[in-house]
Order: sequence, then C-alpha cells, then structure tokens
Amino acid sequence: TGRVAVGQAFRRVRLLLVPEETAPPSVLNEAVTYMDQMAGHPVQEAIAALRARAGLLRVHEIMLPPPRRKGDPINPALLVGLLKLREAPDVETAVRELNRAEKSAVLGNAEGLRLIAQLP
Repeated sequence: TGRVAVGQAFRRVRLLLVPEETAPPSVLNEAVTYMDQMAGHPVQEAIAALRARAGLLRVHEIMLPPPRRKGDPINPALLVGLLKLREAPDVETAVRELNRAEKSAVLGNAEGLRLIAQLP
C-alpha cells in the first residue's frame, strides 16, 4: 500500500531494506560524522574544514550533482560565484565577497570546489 505506517512497520522489523540501510558504506558514515561536527557552524568554518580535510572534500565531491549539460538552465549565482573565486586574492576575501546563493552554488560545483581548494 501507499501508507507510511506500513512502511515504518516493515522498517522496524527490518523487512524490505536495501543493503545500505543495514550496513552503510564507510564513506556515508564519514559524511554523517562530518555533518554532525559542522551542524550549526558558519559557512566560513565549513569552507575552512573542506580546505583542511582531504577526506571531507572527497566525500563532498562524491555527493555533487552531475555537471551542467548543454541546454540545462543557467545558474547565475554559480557563474558570478566562480568569477569572484577566480578574481579573489585569497580564500578569506572570496568568502567575504560571495553572497549566500553564490556560496551555495560554488560549494555544489566541482569547479567551485577546485577553485576554493586552490586559493591561498
């Protein structure tokens, strides 16, 4: 049926679970640990953590959506954010100059992450 209660009952008795629900992969456990550690921290601290922890950066990259394909909608916040990262002299300036939408866009983009990691 389409009732939530039935699904929750199956879950309680561990029926119809996918393998990831019974034994999560280590990369997922690592991601959950980092998410718990970063909960409530400002974006600046999250960016610093990405730059300082190769494992966190790797996990973040794994979770990125696929790159934009020709014909997909254009994301102005991403374009402006990438430009600001390219022109920033250092990461502190970049973080200060990016607005919330631009930070979100560049953190969800492989090129944005690469630029953040490369800034002095």
